[in-house]
Amino acid sequence: MKETGGNRNTKETGGIRNTKEAGGVRYWMGKLGALWFLFIFCLLFLIQYPAYWLLLRSPKGYPAVNQMRRIWAKVLFGLTGVGWRLERLPGSQVKGPCVFCANHHSYIDIPLMALAANNHYHFMAKAELLDIPVFRLFFQTIDIPVPREKKVGAHEAFIKASEWLQKGDSLVVFPEGGILPNPPLPKAFRMGAFRAAVDANVPIIPVSLHNSWWVMSDEAWPLYRWGRCRVVCHPALYPADYDFNDKKLAEVTRTIIIQSIEQHDEYRQRNDPTRSPLSTA
Repeated sequence: MKETGGNRNTKETGGIRNTKEAGGVRYWMGKLGALWFLFIFCLLFLIQYPAYWLLLRSPKGYPAVNQMRRIWAKVLFGLTGVGWRLERLPGSQVKGPCVFCANHHSYIDIPLMALAANNHYHFMAKAELLDIPVFRLFFQTIDIPVPREKKVGAHEAFIKASEWLQKGDSLVVFPEGGILPNPPLPKAFRMGAFRAAVDANVPIIPVSLHNSWWVMSDEAWPLYRWGRCRVVCHPALYPADYDFNDKKLAEVTRTIIIQSIEQHDEYRQRNDPTRSPLSTA
């Protein structure tokens, strides 16, 4: 099943050349493009805020909120020129709750996952997002903040995640624990999401996000490139098939995502700052 619709400045880090070398005009157009993206990002949220505020007063409104987030992502990408392609491989669509686990290298991974997940889900992410006004409303209600440096808080987040899974809702998790340098291959995974899946006996859906790191970098003032992102939902992994071993599930999930990225040859084009790795996709 496929669904379709409608960039990184570093020093010599991880093999990605400073994109300023590609030309001054292109560089500053990328910076202005990023400001436009962030402006539309916030503007759409402010327009929808009254509805979010009303619906988030009760869990009964959560599915409608997730549908609104999906619409927000489509409009955001349409107004900012981000192309996207969603592929659901056979075996990736399951009935009931699951845990969507994706690699994470860009600001736009959140709207991409809003497109990939079902209407009954909760983002599980670092508690620092509570400090960002655009996200605070969600992480005080529908989504789950994880204080990574506080064991008690992390345990409480794990319990809340397990409770939502037991109730029949899904989780959306970036198991790397944040945006890390040297994309696109994912770094080591944290185990919380996999333990929650094993505890609730729900499947893991590995999700590989391609090209988002190239379209939008992770800097304070990011570099934006017009391009297309690919979101691939892989066949579900069931805890029983891995002896309910969370470490095995994490290892297999990461391997699937890495193989998907390598298959599309995306990682080999990190040194070309002028060309989208998926420009011919």
